[in-house]
Order: sequence, then structure tokens, then C-alpha cells
Amino acid sequence: RRVCTDKVIGSEKPTPNPNSTSSLDDPSHAQKQPVERESQTENEKEDLPIALRKGVRLCTQHPIGNFVSYSRLSTDYKCFVSSLSVAVIPRSVIEAQNDPKWTHAMQEEMEALDKNQTWKVVEIPEAAHLVGSKWVYTIKYKPDGNIERYKARLVAKGFSQKYGIDYLETFAPVAKMKTVRVIISLVVLKGWEMCQLDVKNVFLDGYLEE
Repeated sequence: RRVCTDKVIGSEKPTPNPNSTSSLDDPSHAQKQPVERESQTENEKEDLPIALRKGVRLCTQHPIGNFVSYSRLSTDYKCFVSSLSVAVIPRSVIEAQNDPKWTHAMQEEMEALDKNQTWKVVEIPEAAHLVGSKWVYTIKYKPDGNIERYKARLVAKGFSQKYGIDYLETFAPVAKMKTVRVIISLVVLKGWEMCQLDVKNVFLDGYLEE
């Protein structure tokens, strides 16, 4: 009795003889693993991208003192830097209240706001969005670097406004840079003299006698 089988080539499956029955039961005729598929898998493993390893950089110590030194600064800059290192701007009201200089600056600000009748104490309307306030501290210096005065300003928290409700309302006047550039251009074009006037506690509805 003869049994006919086909040879496995590549990924083709063997075609058993339809007239044979013993070939199905013989384990020697089980399906073999395709050789071509194994070779493709090995090629895919070889084509995988190689992970780049991060290199270790060696940093040389270069102290900033080798390039920047107080001895190389002019006298005016020495005074300015020394004043910056001494004065400390408080980050909160509690820190400011511990220093008499900042307490005096806050008292001057409150007196100016009260004198100019900046606000009126009223009851909060129902369903009204209340805009809070905060203290902002800064130091004004003279050209030689010495401290001219300590400034404390009570400002509104404009970032808490909601668009469509009170977003377009103005709480403090601010000059736009476009306006400043136009004025400077007119001064240059017309040959005018330009003077700077620093007015303390200027408000939106205030009138200047100057």
C-alpha cells in the first residue's frame, strides 16, 4: 500500500492524498514549522531601533567670581548693588507689619485713599461678584543706588473678574505704550520740550490742578 505526500516548501502546507487514510494518523506527517516565517521573525528582530544611551557629561568648575567681581564695578554700581542686597521686599502683609518702614508706607497709602475718597463703604449687593484687593510692595531707588522711598500700593485683584459680568470695568488707569509713543513722536516732530510728572495716588475720576 503506497502513501503519497507533498514536500513542504516555504510556507506552503502539505497536500495529503485524498485516497489515503493512514497519513492523517501518522505523527511523522505532522505539519512542519515554516522556515521562511522564522527567518522573517529573525530579520524583524535585527531591524529594531537601537536605544541610544545617554552620555555622561563632565562639568568643569568655573566659579562666577572668576568673571564677575565687585572690584570691577564702578562706584555708582557698587552703591546700587549694595543697596539691593540690604533692602528686602516683603512677600506678605505679616512680613511688612514687622518693619516700621513698610508700616509707614502702608499708612501713607491708606491716608491717601481716604483723602481722595476712593471708595464708599456700602453693603454688598445680592448676587454681586466682589473683587478683592492685595498689597504690592516695591522700593524706589535714586540714580546713585540709594533708597528714595518705600512704596506700598493697595490694588484690586483684576484677575478675579469674569468676562461678560465685570470684565470691562476699569479699576485703575494705565497709560498704554501706544499713547506714550505717539506723545514722544509729536514732541520730536514739533520740537517741543517734554517733562515728566510723577503724581502720587492718581485715580480715574480725579482732577489734576497742575
